[in-house]
Amino acid sequence: MHAGEVPVAYVTLAPGATATGDDLRDWASERVPDRTAAPKTVTVLDELPVTAVGKLYKLALRRDAARAELRAALDRIAGVQDIEAAIEGSSIVATVKVHPSAQEEAVKEILGRYAIEWRLVVVS
Repeated sequence: MHAGEVPVAYVTLAPGATATGDDLRDWASERVPDRTAAPKTVTVLDELPVTAVGKLYKLALRRDAARAELRAALDRIAGVQDIEAAIEGSSIVATVKVHPSAQEEAVKEILGRYAIEWRLVVVS
């Protein structure tokens, strides 16, 4: 993702700890000296995705971040019904489902800002 790219964070909590993503985002924003580097969203997960050999599976986190970013970017366009993101090979591919009445050109213009592959599907 490039256009409008924002820092995000994915975390797990230590056993017994309680904090929300908003709490952690606020905490980080007070401590990261460069405001543009502070995460804009923090997502708390029960566990982080890992590969078969136990390494952090960053592509799964990028997929989730891409889906969230596209939902926010397309939120104001009437007729956008669903946004999915999938991992195909080593790439993220977004599928945006729109109603026939949707402003397809506006959707395409927004999607064109991102450095990911995308598909636009018109559904009734």
